[in-house]
Amino acid sequence: PPPPPPPFFFKQKTAYEIGVAARGRGDVYKRQPYNDIGLFLMKLGKLEDAVPWLEQAKEAPDYKTPHYPYLNLGRIALMKGHFLQAAREFGSALEIQPASRTARRTLAALSAQLN
Repeated sequence: PPPPPPPFFFKQKTAYEIGVAARGRGDVYKRQPYNDIGLFLMKLGKLEDAVPWLEQAKEAPDYKTPHYPYLNLGRIALMKGHFLQAAREFGSALEIQPASRTARRTLAALSAQLN
């Protein structure tokens, strides 16, 4: 694997540029790294900043894992205590990818908690 970037790398780059670098390619029009940027912002604790990127990821063309933005938006909703919104996001993820164990388990836990 390549060595990690120097610490100043993240201070000088925008979230978009970091997402492109994380993808390892500049072809952002075919496989836009919106989910990666949203996930990066989530990990920084910038939940509100992550939401628009994840919403854009829902619409990104040619996306190999289209359920991921829904999972991540569901996680944000859980962190904020918005359980019904979280259930909607995880439910959408499950509709898109019925084999998603994460969506199924989280939705079941939410359902039990809300009942």
